[in-house]
Amino acid sequence: MQEAEGYRGRIVANAEGDASRFKQVLSAYQKAPAVTRDRMYLETMQQIFANTTKMMVDAKSSSNMLYVPLDKLISQTAASPGGAASAAPPAETAAAPAPPAPARARESRERESR
Repeated sequence: MQEAEGYRGRIVANAEGDASRFKQVLSAYQKAPAVTRDRMYLETMQQIFANTTKMMVDAKSSSNMLYVPLDKLISQTAASPGGAASAAPPAETAAAPAPPAPARARESRERESR
């Protein structure tokens, strides 16, 4: 019975805390919607990428895929004197050439460009 009461108290306290935080965000949003929206986006991205060790970036302007080894960059930064990153990025961060396009896809693009 005591365990159930403790669980109930914890759940109620969490819900009250969540509601209080929501009210604070709502009042900040009503004062400055764009700033609050940007802050929420950045905080969310920070939480998502906090545990990420690798990132793939697809540049829309080209067909190259960029591989960013965050784990290696972080370890390199930590190992360098003074904790500063070196001026030259590791070789893995260079954009890898795209694999050759299949012949049919290439032909259809050539026809579309004519």
